[in-house]
Amino acid sequence: MTNNNLDNSTDWAKQAYAQLKQKQEQQKKQEQQKLEQQKQEQQKKSNKS
Repeated sequence: MTNNNLDNSTDWAKQAYAQLKQKQEQQKKQEQQKLEQQKQEQQKKSNKS
């Protein structure tokens, strides 16, 4: 394996890792939004009764 190939594979790995992290962050945000919505809906229900 030449040095150039090594550079390419580490670049690829860095990009793949960055994309994975980004995906995880987005999923985390979506989960938090869902939880917030559920909390708000429960508060509305408890306020009505």
